[in-house]
Amino acid sequence: MNEVKNLFVSSRNRDTALYPSGNNYVLHLTNLIKDIHRVELLTCSVPNTLYNIVDGSNIMDIEYDITPAISNTYTYNIPQGFYSGSGLANEVRAAIYLSSGIEVIYKGNEGKFFFKRTGKSRGFTITFKTNEIARIFGFTTNPITSTEINNSLPPPGGLNVQYPSPNTIPLYEYNENLPMDASGTPSVSWNYLKSNVVADLNPNDGIFLDISELRTPFNEDCKKSESQFNFYSGQNISRTFGLIPMDVSSGAIKNFKKETDYDLTTSYPNPISSLDRLTIQWLNKDGHRVNFNGADDNSFILRFHTFIRSL
Repeated sequence: MNEVKNLFVSSRNRDTALYPSGNNYVLHLTNLIKDIHRVELLTCSVPNTLYNIVDGSNIMDIEYDITPAISNTYTYNIPQGFYSGSGLANEVRAAIYLSSGIEVIYKGNEGKFFFKRTGKSRGFTITFKTNEIARIFGFTTNPITSTEINNSLPPPGGLNVQYPSPNTIPLYEYNENLPMDASGTPSVSWNYLKSNVVADLNPNDGIFLDISELRTPFNEDCKKSESQFNFYSGQNISRTFGLIPMDVSSGAIKNFKKETDYDLTTSYPNPISSLDRLTIQWLNKDGHRVNFNGADDNSFILRFHTFIRSL
């Protein structure tokens, strides 16, 4: 015979002196649950406050020309945060424009970042401090040197205009959405960098709920093989209870529901004889505890299916 028991779990009930963060805590059951053979996750509430810029210190170096013969290199910082494309472009522009004259635009139609600097012989090179930061901005090479656009010919309609093919203006030349001079016509010369792939602003597809007492051998992880002997590098999320997809905007609360998300159920071939506590962690895809950045309230409801012992 089977019996069903529901258990409500909230990080608010943790001992905050022992467990100051909501990403790791232990709670004790008021009554033992015995002979558990199946556990379901009914609901879960967890904040999507995982920063895509975890550390904005020394985010990039920019080397730019002061004169054709002189260049300087400066290191720039931005605050950590969960940035949208336009939000990140605005923050980086605010940090770099006054010293470098470099504008930053997020081209939403392409999902790419565009760095531009007007004036002849005003090239620049950006070195992202980590490959992860480069990937967020959509660059697969690092460092990257700007490309010069030289609008030395008269604009279309002028005399003696010659382009590589008849009536074809190269990309970004005489583009009114890009640099203009004081008279409102395209600048004679300017330099630009554009992401070569779509910016990866959402490095976390989901987070994993790990409950030490309810781990299972039936959840596996996929990793690249490091050698012919099939060794795998790094930590992984094998044996965790399950994945919570973070399909809500940054700063919002993910409300997982069994009926609308998916059936997250774990069965145990050898029943758990007795359960008196839950040791809970929230992990990223690499098996490291996530940082909720102060938004430490999370909760969930588990449904336990137990055997009723015969008298």
